[in-house]
Amino acid sequence: MRYTALDLLACPICRHFPLKLYVFEERTLVSFNVSEKPLCSIFCGFYGKHISDINKNLIDCNSCLSKDVVWGIIVCEKCWRWYPIVGGIALMYPDDLRLHTRVKVIEKLFIKRYRDRMPRDIVANDPLKLLREI
Repeated sequence: MRYTALDLLACPICRHFPLKLYVFEERTLVSFNVSEKPLCSIFCGFYGKHISDINKNLIDCNSCLSKDVVWGIIVCEKCWRWYPIVGGIALMYPDDLRLHTRVKVIEKLFIKRYRDRMPRDIVANDPLKLLREI
């Protein structure tokens, strides 16, 4: 998943924007050379800030575009739902699919792998209690 996706994503449950990103693992891709900055319109996922709060001369879109988030979580700080990033893909499913399908199996494996890296406030506020089960 690219950092630029956070300029577009909102929580599928409560529609809150922007979402918070926790990166567990990223990979470097090919280099980019962006002439127009900033590339994102509202929110920069690379810096985790609104574009209006960043000095436009300091924004490094080339570094942002050359990185890919492979493992991590996206968190809605309004409803406290979290969504895993597995192999570079954000799994942003609604609650009913997360609890009753193969998505639950994938999430359990993800939790086993990264539970110790999950921020405490996310574990404490997890509305689906997925993090407490394991």
